[in-house]
Amino acid sequence: MNKQFIYPQNMRASATLWLWSLKDFAIIVVGALFSAMVLATTRILIPAVLTAAFAFLSIRTDDTTILDFIKYAVKYFISTQQYFEWGLKSKPLVKQKKEVRNDSAVNSHTSTNKEAALLPATNNKKVGE
Repeated sequence: MNKQFIYPQNMRASATLWLWSLKDFAIIVVGALFSAMVLATTRILIPAVLTAAFAFLSIRTDDTTILDFIKYAVKYFISTQQYFEWGLKSKPLVKQKKEVRNDSAVNSHTSTNKEAALLPATNNKKVGE
């Protein structure tokens, strides 16, 4: 007799129940029961609000929750130091010789006066002219 077994597509995926992982769902159920007891005895809504907030933040889509995203953002922006290293690459850069162009069009716009070199390129006339 041949037995046929049906396996899920991704064997390493975590077990989920509706929109939550089983661990998160168990926390939500225990929190809901605790919130109901506190609400019935003392009329305080704080545990129910905290349980509802955790239920919203732990909704799982594509193996990531909103809570995970917030944890990653806090870790990246606040708690861990960013490490940057600047420097040249290990092999030396090849120096290239600059070509000196002697075009008449380029030389007609340039001036030998030091004061004219400080003026904007559109108004590149000598100061005395």
